[in-house]
Amino acid sequence: MRRGVGALLLVISVTACGTPTADGPKCSEVWVVGHTLPKHYEGCDPSAADAHTARVTTCGTETGGRFVEYGDFNAVAGHSVHQGNAKARLRTFLRTCS
Repeated sequence: MRRGVGALLLVISVTACGTPTADGPKCSEVWVVGHTLPKHYEGCDPSAADAHTARVTTCGTETGGRFVEYGDFNAVAGHSVHQGNAKARLRTFLRTCS
């Protein structure tokens, strides 16, 4: 039980919004199922009508991993983009942080 509370506190303390950047790549080109989300992803061009703000959860350990959610898409930076099922992938990501 105690470990679950610690993980919950970790999520609350490290979740932030990604910064959209007009000089970045088009969001529709970055968020494609099966493509790799760049390891140093900093946002995408939000000029499209369906643009979203990315939500980033950072791992607090020396690994420095980042789980990014964008609309219905999600990925660990440096790994494949997935669609849907973000909660389960976020739980798995958080287990690797502790």
